[in-house]
Amino acid sequence: MPERASRWAGRAAVSLGVAVLVMNLVWMGRNWADLRPVAAGDIAPPFSLPRLDQDGQLALEDLRGNVVLVDFWATWCDPCIAAMPALERIYKRFQSQGFEIVSVNTEGPGAAGKARRVARELGLTFPIVSDDGYVSSLYKVSTIPHLVLIDRRGVVTEVHRGTRSGFEKHLARDVSALTQQPR
Repeated sequence: MPERASRWAGRAAVSLGVAVLVMNLVWMGRNWADLRPVAAGDIAPPFSLPRLDQDGQLALEDLRGNVVLVDFWATWCDPCIAAMPALERIYKRFQSQGFEIVSVNTEGPGAAGKARRVARELGLTFPIVSDDGYVSSLYKVSTIPHLVLIDRRGVVTEVHRGTRSGFEKHLARDVSALTQQPR
């Protein structure tokens, strides 16, 4: 008799596990858009963040009509810092054609001084903003540097995670193609 009860308990546990798994899979299927990272073809999620390079806020929506690169980075991230001079060169090259960069420091308000210092030392002229984690979460940023290229209509065209050989040339080509499109 104890063997039969043990067998039923085991079956019940397995059935409960399967039911929970099925419920989770159904939930994931219904909420997939909220779980996956922002990808090419998505509308860029709107945000507004405090600027570190001057007073006020910067809202992504205010840049609509421009090609925008959103750069997620941190002061402790060596690849992020190493990529910034290339971003500055691309910014200077295409700014007059309606190209903007929004550089999102992911370390929160406590790192504002360090982020300003890095920007000053590198001679960055594009806007630097501070994220307390909300926008990084909104874009599902899991690694940095994380670059999101957005066209004039607000649609994500490219997402770059990390850096790789030829990154500047590839990004400049993509920005050039987008800035050639009519406003």
